[in-house]
Amino acid sequence: MEEVITVQVRRHTRTVPAREVRFTCWQCGQEKTVQQYLGRPPRYCASCRDQVAQWRREDDRDAATARMRRLRATRHAAQPLS
Repeated sequence: MEEVITVQVRRHTRTVPAREVRFTCWQCGQEKTVQQYLGRPPRYCASCRDQVAQWRREDDRDAATARMRRLRATRHAAQPLS
């Protein structure tokens, strides 16, 4: 049986069936097939998605740490000596 979802758009209702989408994972390069309703196809397979998300969080955290160091150094340099 084909899966469908119903989406309410203002005053009318739209029924959207799931479709089979084939894509190549950007991380591992394997070709995968998934059932998807709307939107662009995924970039990563399910096994690579968690790993990429963890790397992204670590990169964001490292970048935020570097930004805060620069900000504190700028503020420290701008303080008048007493």
